[in-house]
Amino acid sequence: MLHAILCLMPTLVLASALLARRYPGARTLVALRTKRQIRWPRPRSSTPARRRVVIVAAHGGQLIGRSLAVRPPPALSTAS
Repeated sequence: MLHAILCLMPTLVLASALLARRYPGARTLVALRTKRQIRWPRPRSSTPARRRVVIVAAHGGQLIGRSLAVRPPPALSTAS
């Protein structure tokens, strides 16, 4: 029984802090949000950038699925 209470202790402490409207890490999040990020200007080129087409090879489950997909299933015939 003591082991179960000790396992639940972090959850109970966090729940009690949230119920008391004390949010752990809130000050840190606000401090990180207000930091000003430096934006470096992008170099301008005279020609517009062309987008690259990325072709990803099938691997894992897609590779197996593509190798097994020989043709679509036959069309259902309506029986009268």
